[in-house]
Amino acid sequence: MKMGKWENEEMGKLNFMITLRTIVLRTLFLTLLSLSLELFGQTVGTYNIRYANPADGLDIWENRRDSLSKAIMDFHPDFLGLQEALLSQLQYLDSTLTGYSRYGVGREDGVNKGEFAPIYFDTKKYKVVSEKTIWLSDSIDHPNKGWDAACERIATIVMFKGAREEDTYVVVNSHWDHVGQVARQNSAKLILEQIQPSLDRNMKVIVMGDFNATQDNQAIKLLKEKLVDSCPASLEGFGTFNGFKIFPIDEPRIDYIFHSQNLKTRRYRVLSPKSHGRQASDHYFVQAEF
Repeated sequence: MKMGKWENEEMGKLNFMITLRTIVLRTLFLTLLSLSLELFGQTVGTYNIRYANPADGLDIWENRRDSLSKAIMDFHPDFLGLQEALLSQLQYLDSTLTGYSRYGVGREDGVNKGEFAPIYFDTKKYKVVSEKTIWLSDSIDHPNKGWDAACERIATIVMFKGAREEDTYVVVNSHWDHVGQVARQNSAKLILEQIQPSLDRNMKVIVMGDFNATQDNQAIKLLKEKLVDSCPASLEGFGTFNGFKIFPIDEPRIDYIFHSQNLKTRRYRVLSPKSHGRQASDHYFVQAEF
């Protein structure tokens, strides 16, 4: 039966109201989803920022620090692990990373000397429950070199507590030796020993850093026996080290974010922040969202 003009108008209004309601409900759903991810999701980053070497020419720290800091704030991670950070670099970042605090010590004296492997955290979301630094060696409680390592190497271990009881995390940030394979394998074993009690208690654990080892290295395989690599298989070929080359080729993947089985990766990215057209660091910025 053919509808009259009035009926057509009423049907049009009804369809419009149904469409409007659908749009409103969809918008509300996406807003609630975004809020739930913000409240209950976790964002984590690891970034080797290259120590402040005055011999780096155009890539000296002073030329790239602003862009590097901005890249961190744009991502705004809950937890951020840095490597190769000297005290002067951390003092600058302390002044620019608004809303963050950090824990970490210099690897050469356990205070301020040498490179740090600090963990920054969002102070609005988390507070520190406990913290410690271990030296990757047979003597973990004081500065020393381990096994066949060329340098002192450390792991920073911090337990964080969020607003909810279940928002407790054990976060580990480390920078493994670039020479000693024995040191790398023993570093993996030592870190696993440190986090095993937390894994046994089904706590949420994140282990990240520059491990100076590709995914086929035995040291990385040891971590994968207990932890999950946040990088999906489809992205394993994307490297994380660029050596300050603007267009690197076959760059290795040596920076990682691992996590316990009770976390699920929602997104993984490797970003290459630029500073005046050059790399902001000789490593890329690795990010994961859980």
